[in-house]
Amino acid sequence: MTKKINFYFALFCFVLFADFVSAQKFNDFNFYREINEASASSYYKIKLDNEILGKSNYDFNDFRIFRVEENDTIETPYLLNWDKAEYEYVKQYESIIDKSYKANNTSYYTIKINQRREINEINLEVSESNFDKTLKLEGSDDNKNWKTIKENIRIVGFQLNDFKYTKINFTVSSYPYYRISINDKQSKRINIEQAYTAYNRNVTKKQNYIKDTYIVRKEIKNRETKTYRKLCC
Repeated sequence: MTKKINFYFALFCFVLFADFVSAQKFNDFNFYREINEASASSYYKIKLDNEILGKSNYDFNDFRIFRVEENDTIETPYLLNWDKAEYEYVKQYESIIDKSYKANNTSYYTIKINQRREINEINLEVSESNFDKTLKLEGSDDNKNWKTIKENIRIVGFQLNDFKYTKINFTVSSYPYYRISINDKQSKRINIEQAYTAYNRNVTKKQNYIKDTYIVRKEIKNRETKTYRKLCC
């Protein structure tokens, strides 16, 4: 009779422990995110946004993926991978509508955007092979009132190595007119034959997702682990 009592007592403890763990499965996590339904059965990439990454460990080892079914919850294995940045580059040659020169001082080039849009890069095609210049970039809505976008921009060319760097990078702007002022006080003036603009931006791909799955973050404290052991024994 004693053996039967011990058996039922042990079985009761096991069931109690299983129920306790089941109830605590999602309560132990501080954050979870539902993943939208996928359109087909295959491998899918799940984007981890800043909100999720901000709540994770520094080594990102605390992600869990669960498939929640009617009578069961199944943990799903996964691979963590960092994507390389992808960029879209839209290039367009523009019209230089004005060239002016203040002797021994400054050269001015006014560029008109053929189709007004956002840009963050202007490339200059310079005739000369040897030069070292600093310039200022301005933008205007009416070709009369100008606002400084960026100053002390350096462009260079070295004939010996057949090297030129004439790219102007700046914050995204959408002016119809841009003016380039080149400092000619210390060196001979240069001639800009053509100019093209570009919008260089990061492209975010549309992600596919796994059906009925949660991304969760789990923290287990030592004292909680000891409590589980007591329930088992």
